[in-house]
Amino acid sequence: MGDLPPGTYAELRRGRKPCPQCKAIIGAGRKRCPACDHGFGTASAEVEDEGPVRATVGSSRVVIPGTSSQGAGDLILLVPNGGAPADLTGDTIEAVRKWLRVVVERYTSTNELSRPALTVEALERWARPFHARESESQMRVKYVLRSLTQEEIVRWLT
Repeated sequence: MGDLPPGTYAELRRGRKPCPQCKAIIGAGRKRCPACDHGFGTASAEVEDEGPVRATVGSSRVVIPGTSSQGAGDLILLVPNGGAPADLTGDTIEAVRKWLRVVVERYTSTNELSRPALTVEALERWARPFHARESESQMRVKYVLRSLTQEEIVRWLT
């Protein structure tokens, strides 16, 4: 850990989060980044006591186009409430592509007036229970989701 600022980590794992300002990896419960003093839980994020974690659209987020409702404004979904709208049956690119299409179709079919836009982070959360933790198949699904660009998502959904 020699070159890392105090209170930061070398890799992203459960219980840790990246700082959006300096990209340092810090403990998930921290309110301020020890490396750059960025504040978490301020006006840029809206967290409900019971329900999904929502935030405003940021430049580092990959948002699934067409998934927000008109009343949501620029809110995005980071941590979904409940289980995935569809089962993920494999870890190949094709399996993840089919799953993404079904998830988006079911998510957007709800009549929620302020439905936030889906993000890749939300999809990752939903994908977790379908493969053993830290298994090769879970890592492949994470890799496929994290490597998606906005343009690829649009192609996948059309």
